[in-house]
Amino acid sequence: MAEPGWRWLLLLLPLAGVAWRTVPVLLARYDGAALRVSPPVTAGAWTDADALARAWPVLLGWCFSGAVPGSRPFWRPWAPPQMTQRFAVAQLVGAPDGSLRAVVEAFSRHIDGSDQLSACPHRVARIGLRLRVKWHDAQWWRARRSSDPWDSGYLVDDPAALQALRVFRPRRATLLVAVDLSTDAVHERIAMLMARQAGFAHPVRLLVVGSTVPPALAHAVQVLTLPPR
Repeated sequence: MAEPGWRWLLLLLPLAGVAWRTVPVLLARYDGAALRVSPPVTAGAWTDADALARAWPVLLGWCFSGAVPGSRPFWRPWAPPQMTQRFAVAQLVGAPDGSLRAVVEAFSRHIDGSDQLSACPHRVARIGLRLRVKWHDAQWWRARRSSDPWDSGYLVDDPAALQALRVFRPRRATLLVAVDLSTDAVHERIAMLMARQAGFAHPVRLLVVGSTVPPALAHAVQVLTLPPR
C-alpha cells in the first residue's frame, strides 16, 4: 500500500517546486513605497517629433546591455538568472534638462507597457495583456524580450522612500529614474544599489537626469547622449 503513496509523492514534488517558484511571482506587486510612477518634476516641452524615435535605440540598448537572456534553466528554477550586468547607471545628456525630462518620461511609459496598454481596444484586451505579462514573469525559463514590459519609477528625496529602496527587490526588470536629485542623494542611491546588486534577480537600470553625478562614482556611470537632429 505504501508504494502508490511514494509514487504520488514523486509526482507532487515537481509541482510543489513549480508552485514555490511561481506563486510569489504571480502575487508580486509594484513597489510603490520605493518608487513613484509620476515624475516629481514637471517635464518640459519637446518639439522635435523625431527625438523620441532617435532616443529609443540609445536607451533600449543601454537597458538591455548585459540583461539578456535573463532566464534560468527549466530544470533549475532556483538558479541565478543568466545575465552579465544586474545593475547599471547612466546619465542622459545632449539637450536642455526640461527636454530630457520629457524624453525620459515618454520612454518610461514606453518601457513599462503603458503604450501597449493604451493601444488595447477594450477592457478585456487590457486584462488579457496584464495576465499575459504575469504569465511571462512566471516563466523562469523564458528569455527576456524587447517587448516585455519593465517596471519603471522615479526616485524621490524622501526618507520613507529611501528606507524602502534599501530593501527593494525587483519583481521584474526595472528602470529607475533620478530627476534633479542633489549630488549627495544621487551618490547615496547609486552606492546603495551597487552594494545590493548581487541579490537582484532581475536587471535594474538607474537613469540620471538633471543631476550632477558624484565624482567618486563617475567611473561607474555611463554617459548617454541624445542623438542630434
